Amino acid sequence: MIFADYHTHTIMSHGKCTPREVAEAAIGAGLSCVAISEHAPSMSYGLSASRFCELKREIALLNREYAGKIKVLFGVEANFIGNGMLDIPEGIDFDLVTAGYHRSIPLKNAFAVSAFVQSFTPFSSVAKNTDEIIKTLRNYPQVRILAHPNEYIPLDIKRIATECAKLGILMEINNKHVSMSVEDLHISAECGAKFVIGSDGHTAAQMCRFEAATARAKAAGVLDLVENARI
Repeated sequence: MIFADYHTHTIMSHGKCTPREVAEAAIGAGLSCVAISEHAPSMSYGLSASRFCELKREIALLNREYAGKIKVLFGVEANFIGNGMLDIPEGIDFDLVTAGYHRSIPLKNAFAVSAFVQSFTPFSSVAKNTDEIIKTLRNYPQVRILAHPNEYIPLDIKRIATECAKLGILMEINNKHVSMSVEDLHISAECGAKFVIGSDGHTAAQMCRFEAATARAKAAGVLDLVENARI
């Protein structure tokens, strides 16, 4: 049913699998495509520009070795770091750009500090969070996927989904993080958004697994809007 996994991590960041093991897991799962979307440099375990170049070379080798069996994409999971910015390394061409909020970003501005506090306390600033995410997405037309919306910080899903639909950005139904409820998926679909299911695999047990995300998509009746699903 799911033919591609666009969200995986390796030992190059804080995952437990090598890029080769990710490719082999995808082949074993019957996928036709897998993206290694490593964390960007703002995080302590994120990749520097030189490490991303190293990963790009390894992916090129894997694509030659496994030609006809799997397509491996060179991706990045960039961070919303505040002031309308993502931490995408300059001068590197990625096959796929995903953007998500992670609470381990440096606390260098009002958004970063506020979001960090919200991720650990009942305090929330939905409107400001949503404004920041939308402003940033508009600044980076190369973003293709919004990772785990609503994870760590609350968002106005209706506004986010409307903007994603307008910009052609897929909202991720994450198998590891239950960040969007069935109701959130209903609302997003009504706003015209489309989705992608991702494993967010960090370990062999998590890699290319989609059961929880697929169940949520089915419960919400949006499986036909999931771009990496065949129904």
